[in-house]
Amino acid sequence: MINEKENTTIIDSQNPKPKKRPFLYLIFAVVSAVILWFYVAGVDTEMSEKKFTSIPVTLRGEDAMLENHGFAVLYGKNITADITVTGKRALMTQLRQADVSAYVDLGSIDTAGEHKLTVMADLPDGMSAVCYPQSITVYADQSTARAIPVEVQIVRMTKNDDLELSEPLLSYPVVNVTGPAHLLDSIAKAVVSLDLGTVTTSFETMGSIVLEDSRGDPIESDYIRSDVKEITVAYSVFKRKTVPLSVGFVHGFLDKSGVKLEIKPESVTLRGDPDKIDALEELVVLQVDETALADSGTSTTFSVDSISLPEGIALESAFGAQSVEISVKPTNTSKRFSVALAEPSLEVIPAEGMEYSFSQETVDITVRGDAKALKELDAGEIRLKVDLSVYESPNDRIEKVALIVDQDALRLKDCYAVGEYSVNVMLSSSAATDES
Repeated sequence: MINEKENTTIIDSQNPKPKKRPFLYLIFAVVSAVILWFYVAGVDTEMSEKKFTSIPVTLRGEDAMLENHGFAVLYGKNITADITVTGKRALMTQLRQADVSAYVDLGSIDTAGEHKLTVMADLPDGMSAVCYPQSITVYADQSTARAIPVEVQIVRMTKNDDLELSEPLLSYPVVNVTGPAHLLDSIAKAVVSLDLGTVTTSFETMGSIVLEDSRGDPIESDYIRSDVKEITVAYSVFKRKTVPLSVGFVHGFLDKSGVKLEIKPESVTLRGDPDKIDALEELVVLQVDETALADSGTSTTFSVDSISLPEGIALESAFGAQSVEISVKPTNTSKRFSVALAEPSLEVIPAEGMEYSFSQETVDITVRGDAKALKELDAGEIRLKVDLSVYESPNDRIEKVALIVDQDALRLKDCYAVGEYSVNVMLSSSAATDES
């Protein structure tokens, strides 16, 4: 007898194909999930390393150490470490240097001196690190400060014997140092040693500052800090020279051959730039207006309270209250000429709308110069000028008007006029003005 229940195939009358059972899909899904789980678990647990270099090591707990014990870290700053980080590959692929930091904890410091502290890394969760160096030494103590004057020591220099150096001008004459008191107490001086080579002119150079003890031995300690490491040193190179004092003449009519000079003191000692000193043969202390000097044979005296010096030149010593006394006596010849106040000797620049007349027909002009030149000079060769154009009023009056001597014309004759001159002029309205 056939078991119809076991061999029966269900056939849909509208879909003649037999239906497949869904458990095959379920088995496939489960197997795929297991394979995927094993793959992800294997990747996520795989470890990797990444190295970061020159990570700054910070100090934690400085404020608390200062407040609790009065200590400051004198050494141990500006240190870096190399850090090797280990973690799951999935995390390590996202790790950047900005995520990694290093520090030491100062919380354990309660005594002055050196302390060896472990370098620790600050990392995201799930990572570990190895730091190199594994520890650093810091020095904590009461911090003190001193200001130490800088001394300059010249170790080598070659120069001519007549050249001298000024005192050095330092960009930082004092160096400020900080550190443990017992170390700072051992500092006797701050020295900059210079090899100047061959010196011929003023110059600047640089040198490193070295702290020394009383025996002159260098003091080298990582616990001492200074605000300056190098300084600039400037030197002026100068030369001394004694030069005679002299006078000059304003118009250039006179030279030393035409006068007798007496100057006290006769000379001064100067110091300054070698090239400028070498070019200086005398020092002119006064400009004399030769046209204002007294007649020939008569001395005119002057007193100079301060000497004007060229740039880069100085008196060797302060001139103080001393003054220069000068006596000038012309030695050439003077002669008086009577010059007509009329053409061609006189040129008049008239006043508009006014007539003029002089109260005299001639004027006496004193001329100084070489005796032979004066002998050959004629009064008619002397030229005068009167300028009346500045007057505007038509009212009759007498004006004292300056006479201008043409010195250039006399210069051609190797002579010059001495003194100041004027003439009285009557100004009145012109006839044309009166008629109007």
